[in-house]
Amino acid sequence: MLLLEADAQCRRLTELTMQFWQHGPDAEALTRLGWTQVDTFGGQLSITGPSGIRTAFYLGLDPIAIAVSLAMGHVGMLWPSAVPGLLKAVDLAWKKSRAEARDAQPAVPEAISEPVVMPGQLALFKEA
Repeated sequence: MLLLEADAQCRRLTELTMQFWQHGPDAEALTRLGWTQVDTFGGQLSITGPSGIRTAFYLGLDPIAIAVSLAMGHVGMLWPSAVPGLLKAVDLAWKKSRAEARDAQPAVPEAISEPVVMPGQLALFKEA
């Protein structure tokens, strides 16, 4: 039963992590999960999790840092034991997201402009 709960927490924390990484911190989503004392400072969200630990999120963090902050605030300092597969799940989701973004880019290469040649390099390109 505890393993099923850990898997469910891992999935939910991974979803929240990717949501925060792509769209920024969402105070409403955390409040629905039992987080309290929401303070915002510009792009930073400072909040106390159900474990009683205060943590902060801001735009520009990588998914691993977001996942660690979420897990620490949600589960407590023993989060590696409570949610053992979190970092691996976040890493896989992050790689998948980056691959999807890379595949969404057009396959046509941009036109190559004239090469930039420095004055000292002109002698290298003269015909013999």
